[in-house]
Amino acid sequence: MIPWNARAVLDLGPMTEAFGGIDDEARAAFDFFLASTHPLLVSIQAKLLADDLPGAAAAAHSAKGAANVTGAFRLGGLCAEIYEQARQGEAAGARCLAALLPDAFAEVRAAIGRLAD
Repeated sequence: MIPWNARAVLDLGPMTEAFGGIDDEARAAFDFFLASTHPLLVSIQAKLLADDLPGAAAAAHSAKGAANVTGAFRLGGLCAEIYEQARQGEAAGARCLAALLPDAFAEVRAAIGRLAD
């Protein structure tokens, strides 16, 4: 298995397959991904700070799915790791990984932003 941090920040394959290319519709889907996933990432961190491991795991699972469908495989892998840590009751490990979410999300947002160039 490829470690989460060795995965692509943004692989256009899934969106190209879904939309037949990176057109306006695909760009709108990327925008929706960014808008809908950011609150999930904030929720993961908040739930971990509140020691709500089941809630953090649920949010991480949702974010993982959204990221992987969009081709944001590094972010998806990170969310998968957080999910597993939270599910196993490893709060400290989940918190350490969750601290990486803002930078991982910023990488995806930047990669998507470059598509408009």
